Amino acid sequence: MIFFLRIFILINLFYISNAFAEDVECMSKIGKRSICDIAKEISSEMAKELPMQINKQFSIEKTLTYKNTVSLWGRFTFNEKALNKHLVKAKISQSEFQNTWKTQANKGLCQKGSATHQFITSGGIMQYTYVFKDNTPYMTVDIDNCNT
Repeated sequence: MIFFLRIFILINLFYISNAFAEDVECMSKIGKRSICDIAKEISSEMAKELPMQINKQFSIEKTLTYKNTVSLWGRFTFNEKALNKHLVKAKISQSEFQNTWKTQANKGLCQKGSATHQFITSGGIMQYTYVFKDNTPYMTVDIDNCNT
């Protein structure tokens, strides 16, 4: 009987600790509102503007929310082979190309006074998932601070 009681207590402690962990992810660093609720609002507002053509080579097509993360899915108008050919011709490394896109994403989302800046500095995460035109994944960028 004591054995079953211990197991029951351990199972309950596990569920309580998991529930607390979820609550911690949703706590705002600044305000009282749930950062997870704010993530849903941001995603919903962004979805109204999609698809959004950013430039000739890139568009944002969809947004998803998971807890304190807003994920934006963007598509290049070219495939991986075309990118590699261009990078060799331009003498640009993959890491330089990726850093350029990471920097631009950070600049765009971390503009002071913007809703995304406020969201990120409150504990939210903005995530870009980049894919090629044939849906081959390229990279994922998490922006969880605006200090860069």
